[in-house]
Amino acid sequence: MGLFKPAWMNKNLEKAMNAVEKLTDQAKLVRVTHEASAYEVKKMAVKKITDQSVLFEIVMTSGNEVVCGEAIDKLTDQSIIENIAVNSSNGWARMLAIRKLTDQSVLANIVKNEKTDWVCREALQKLNSPEQDLLTFLIMNDNSVLIREIAFKRLVSPDQGTLAYLAKNEKGSWLRGAAVEKLTDQNILTDVAKNDRDFEVRRTAVSRLTDESTLAEIARKDKDYNVRFEAAKMASKTMEHELQKEMKCIMEKSEKEIAYQRSEEINDIYVKGQNLS
Repeated sequence: MGLFKPAWMNKNLEKAMNAVEKLTDQAKLVRVTHEASAYEVKKMAVKKITDQSVLFEIVMTSGNEVVCGEAIDKLTDQSIIENIAVNSSNGWARMLAIRKLTDQSVLANIVKNEKTDWVCREALQKLNSPEQDLLTFLIMNDNSVLIREIAFKRLVSPDQGTLAYLAKNEKGSWLRGAAVEKLTDQNILTDVAKNDRDFEVRRTAVSRLTDESTLAEIARKDKDYNVRFEAAKMASKTMEHELQKEMKCIMEKSEKEIAYQRSEEINDIYVKGQNLS
């Protein structure tokens, strides 16, 4: 380019911006979006482009997120927006396009097929009234615990089969616990209460148990004092006097362990604060 370098390539940002401000030729503006060194100059050029197909090409070819965002912001054609949401290789561009989509069936298809969890989340949250079958499908099959949790929160009436599957197989402890809270099968609840690796999930399962002997066994044997306390509390509601006394002793001992653990945590926080000061 030598001496004939365009004014919009000027190293002085103000001069480059002024040059773009004067441009009206759409082809030259497109060139600016690809070749200008400053993103502010690229962004101004995009703002002056009106052709929807040109804006689409910019989104699909530009690696600059600011430029993509500005171009998508100017798009109004839903078919073009859908094309970007489904086919762009840029996750950021797909997400921004999803935010502008209105077709619920298109959003549902994106939810089923999108592999990037934060992009899928955007589509899932845009669905006004997602079909329960779709939510169940996501809960059972999606690889992202984030998507599974969002789908579960939007599920109106999860069936007991789905809840049982989650209680036994879900990797995420929050979702296992949320499923257990709605589960009624006493056999599965017993299994979870005795064997789940997370004490909070076990405690939730215990709170839904009704069998006295099972509760007493857990109150005596569980390795976590929070679970033992919950089991003893549940058991003592219906047990005969002598067993009630035993359960109350377990509760008292567990309460002391809980209080001690909390005091230790508070002390650790204090010591760390003293060390930092």
